[in-house]
Amino acid sequence: MGHIFYAGAKINLGLSVLGKRPDGFHDIQSVFYPIAWHDVLEFIPSKHTSLHIHNTKIEGDPHNNIVLKAYRLLAEHYRVKPYEIHLLKNIPIGAGLAGGSSDAVCVLKAINQLEDLKISQQELLELSAQLGSDCPFFMHNTPCFVSGRGEVISQIDLSLHGLHLGVVYPDIMVSSKLAYQGIDAFSSPYIKEVIHDKTSWKKSLINDFESSVFSTHPPLKKIKKRIYNLGAVYASLTGSGSAIYGLFESKEQIISLRAEFKNKRVYTQTF
Repeated sequence: MGHIFYAGAKINLGLSVLGKRPDGFHDIQSVFYPIAWHDVLEFIPSKHTSLHIHNTKIEGDPHNNIVLKAYRLLAEHYRVKPYEIHLLKNIPIGAGLAGGSSDAVCVLKAINQLEDLKISQQELLELSAQLGSDCPFFMHNTPCFVSGRGEVISQIDLSLHGLHLGVVYPDIMVSSKLAYQGIDAFSSPYIKEVIHDKTSWKKSLINDFESSVFSTHPPLKKIKKRIYNLGAVYASLTGSGSAIYGLFESKEQIISLRAEFKNKRVYTQTF
């Protein structure tokens, strides 16, 4: 029996693409909000480090999986023992929920704890930034205003307490690279001005990827419309997609959402 750790997901409350950077990335602004949809990682001491993925098939060489990249990054700086790592993959891939980034940060935190490495929070943050733009958020895992390419993070006082979340995953994988290529106009920064007025979100809080992703994947636009028809106070694509979420005021609406999308993967949570 190994040691069990949990890696959560996030949704984006608004996502503005501000422009392309000299390094090839894009400057963005968004609010990341943690949700309790979890992957599960088990670490079993072993003679050799290996990764075993359960519950889903991940394309490509497992050696290049971000979970092993995170382990190797720590091993470059610290003496760490080998582990047989089992990943129960519950968070869908290519959904905009940042499950892979969360898994990577979970590895950093878990090995730090298991090996008693005493790595500071600041150093863990710096290491996580080397693994991916969304990774530093999961070091905080509280509502954060995010800028730069996603690695500049400041915690904000924002709560969805009392609201009910429904996330619909349409079994479509969206390429972030293609989603960025489909952005034909850049935004001006505005999210900080509207984020604390929930009544304005439906009209003013926009995910810039919706225009490009909905044009290449029309069923996603229909899902968002159906979520609003069920009474959501706010609905949006998260990240560059493909998951669409809605925020509702009553649990009965969540029951209706599950019935409406009974043929899709649906995650629900009360904040």
